[in-house]
Amino acid sequence: METFSAFTLTHAAAVVVCASITVALCLAGRNPEREPEVRRWWVRGIILLQIVNMIYFAWDWPPDLGIALPLHVCDLMGWTAAWSLSTNRRIVRASLVFIGLVLCSNAFATPIISEGPATLRFWLFFGTHLQIVGSGIYEMAVRGYRPSARDGANVFAVLVAYAAIMVPLNMATGWNYGYVGQGKPGTPTIVDVLGNWPGRLLVMAVIVVGTFAAFTMLVNSAAKALDRRGKAAGSR
Repeated sequence: METFSAFTLTHAAAVVVCASITVALCLAGRNPEREPEVRRWWVRGIILLQIVNMIYFAWDWPPDLGIALPLHVCDLMGWTAAWSLSTNRRIVRASLVFIGLVLCSNAFATPIISEGPATLRFWLFFGTHLQIVGSGIYEMAVRGYRPSARDGANVFAVLVAYAAIMVPLNMATGWNYGYVGQGKPGTPTIVDVLGNWPGRLLVMAVIVVGTFAAFTMLVNSAAKALDRRGKAAGSR
């Protein structure tokens, strides 16, 4: 219970629990009368857990600034999730879905933790990523967000701006925020197979563009198919 390894029963159980909570959240939000209240409480939970997460990493003194600062993409997406569910701004909602849902969901496939369920770190890791991915799904399943090619391009520009800040910061400090530095995560992830730095930055960019494009086409094709099925059923 003190340690964690990917692709184990504990890993599978964590994914199933997070998926179940997401389904329950979306089902509760589908009730128009309850939706605003459901969303408000979910946002409050996001803010609370993000604060606890920041305190956890800054608890040791002096803190290790290479991990203590909330500068990873998933750190920023936690706050973006709260912002997105509290607003109708298109770029914020698009950022949550394209980055938070599409990219940060990789944390469930290849978790970068070694601490098990007996530790607070385990619960913070899966809890914060549940809030990010679950909020992205909620935006689509409940609030009706649909991605567009323009959204994908705008969000990619946001990521480029983020990388333009993080790459020189990582180079100057030896940190690896956003995993765009010269180092690699301490546990196996997709970064391990992307080649050496800085060449892997270009590979990462290509993968992101392709993933965004595929996601947009898949979601919109599925939405059109459902619309056609609904119209056909209504005409009977």
